[in-house]
Amino acid sequence: MKYLIVSGSARPNGQSMRIAAWLERQFPDSDETVVLDLQEAYVPWDTSALWDKDSEDTRSFAPTRHYLEWCDGLIVVSPEWHGMTPGKVISFFQAAAEGRVIAHKPGLIVGESDSRGGAFPEAMIRGFTSKNSRINWIPEHLLVRFNKEMFKDEPETDDDRYIQKRARYCIELLRRYTEVLAPARENLLKDIENFPNGM
Repeated sequence: MKYLIVSGSARPNGQSMRIAAWLERQFPDSDETVVLDLQEAYVPWDTSALWDKDSEDTRSFAPTRHYLEWCDGLIVVSPEWHGMTPGKVISFFQAAAEGRVIAHKPGLIVGESDSRGGAFPEAMIRGFTSKNSRINWIPEHLLVRFNKEMFKDEPETDDDRYIQKRARYCIELLRRYTEVLAPARENLLKDIENFPNGM
């Protein structure tokens, strides 16, 4: 199966990319994985520009769209900024809703914070990104608190040992959902053109 791991931080010194890279290394060699860094990837702020297939925004977003179409499952790693997920993460999912490229694909949400936060990005992403994108968030999620202290190559604390075990469990659960949903996706997409938007 093929998995896209999205690093949601736009800050050069953020922890999302480091966490995304660690998560990628936990997949078996039989899976294909790509890490997409939203610090570098082009995402239009006004996604209505994507309605014009010949627009500069459409051309600039094409590499990211390719990976959205390519993947069977998705992980998004989002920092918590002032109790919210970054705006670029929301814009990313608005853009992903165009064309239903992630409809009925399973997704795992990873919220992370350099202190005790991390839960609000999970709530925002789960609550507000699936209406038109139709992504299928699995019921499990991962919260990484005190992110700089987690995912060490040699875990030094019980908290790090626990979060690494929990992360591997989340990945395995995502893989199981993907194995079930990928063969069913064509049937799940039937009639979506008649009902392109969620209620």
